Amino acid sequence: MRWGILAFLFVAIFINFVDKSLIGYAAVPIMEEFNLSYVQWGLVGSSFFWVFSISGVIGAGLSDRIGSKKMLSILLMSWTVLQFGAYAIVGFPMLILYRVLLGISEGPFTPTGYAHLRKWFPPQSRGKAFSIFNSGATLGALVAAPIIVFMIENTGWRTTFASLGLLSFIWVIPWMLIAKEKPKDSMSWSEPTTTSGKLKWSEISPIILSPTCIFVLLSCFASFWFTTWSAVWLPTYLIQVIHLTTMQMGYAAAAIGVAGAIISILVSSVSDRLFEKNQNYRKSRVFIGATTMVMGALLLYASMSVNSAVLVVIFLCLAKGCITSVLAITPQILIHLLPERSGFMSSLGTSFMNFSGMISPIVSGYFLKIAGDNITLGFNYALFFNIGLLVIVAVLFSIFARPDKPKKIGWNSADNVSVS
Repeated sequence: MRWGILAFLFVAIFINFVDKSLIGYAAVPIMEEFNLSYVQWGLVGSSFFWVFSISGVIGAGLSDRIGSKKMLSILLMSWTVLQFGAYAIVGFPMLILYRVLLGISEGPFTPTGYAHLRKWFPPQSRGKAFSIFNSGATLGALVAAPIIVFMIENTGWRTTFASLGLLSFIWVIPWMLIAKEKPKDSMSWSEPTTTSGKLKWSEISPIILSPTCIFVLLSCFASFWFTTWSAVWLPTYLIQVIHLTTMQMGYAAAAIGVAGAIISILVSSVSDRLFEKNQNYRKSRVFIGATTMVMGALLLYASMSVNSAVLVVIFLCLAKGCITSVLAITPQILIHLLPERSGFMSSLGTSFMNFSGMISPIVSGYFLKIAGDNITLGFNYALFFNIGLLVIVAVLFSIFARPDKPKKIGWNSADNVSVS
């Protein structure tokens, strides 16, 4: 049953990230229809994340109370309503409102998904499970590109948006009928169970403000910066800088998605094997995550240093896989810090990294504005910024994140936990 649950959530996050990335593939027709500048388009991309982080924390905390299965059903139904609302978009303000509301409804999904998977998979196999789950995001954001581009060109962007709403509605029906909240048998691994008691700042602040938690959150921030850039700006970059046609862009994005998903799963499998061997989060999670962040940064730089469109796409494939793998590793560390609040802790990670999603599109838009008519220079500025961010955070993460170092934290409803 656990693999069936994972399959359900894989499809759900696939839909989730197609929803997120639709706006990027529809960038050219929407900008032309509403006469938007690069800065305005950056605001459109950013608006999705304005309330995303807050809704993520609140929604994931609510899922700890009402159950992750029920919460996921509510979220998917809300996507259906909002995607059909695309027909009401008639200008820039309505486009912003649509993106804000979609962000609110999608904010709690990823942390709730992590919390649900935690109930079904033991620690030594969560890396692979989380990576497969995350690969649905990569596939949704990029692999669906040729189909999405074809639909936008032939049916219009509003109808394409509504089609995704229908897809999420179809998902909810079997999920409600078949899926279970947790396994019937008691878990064979020893971890504190999720508690529905109220959170007290005095009890969780030593964990949240610890160097380990802070640098895990910064790693989420740096890695998701590129994920957001890919969703909002990559299609435009491939067309206007690499000079691909619209359909070539779709196929290139699909290749980046497939390669990224495969590499992410391979990296997470290596991390899982190391953890199974030494039961050490620093060696198996922190060092692997920091290494892949640096490799991703170097591969991004390599993509900017070649003239061949094929080589650019290859380097972007490799970079995407390395950077995406970090987003499968970090939630495991956060949940380890306070496993009885798995929904809340994973929501901190997703909310913090999506804070970077709120900033990233705007910063890229301003880089393009500063560069003037030299679009290539503007995109290079944006990529160099991301490269520097990844390298700096990776070094700090490898030095200060020590999730295996014990420090007793009082908790009135569960056992003490370890955190540096």
